[in-house]
Amino acid sequence: MPIIPAAGGWSMLFGVGKLGYDSSSASDLVLRRGKIAATPMRNWGEQNSDQFVHFVFSNETTDRLTGIGERIERSLCR
Repeated sequence: MPIIPAAGGWSMLFGVGKLGYDSSSASDLVLRRGKIAATPMRNWGEQNSDQFVHFVFSNETTDRLTGIGERIERSLCR
């Protein structure tokens, strides 16, 4: 899956453009199907920002993060 780890902190960018989604559509699907909140990155950078969603894990327990990769994959890779 197209993931870009953050340079620091508890977050990551996920490249949804390679899966055929824009950031808003992907964020909606992940929330609706996977029950995971993600921030659409549209207009957050100079270029290509709409092909990424942002996940932040700073306040999550490891129990809540278990299986998150599979939930994201099921939400977007149908």
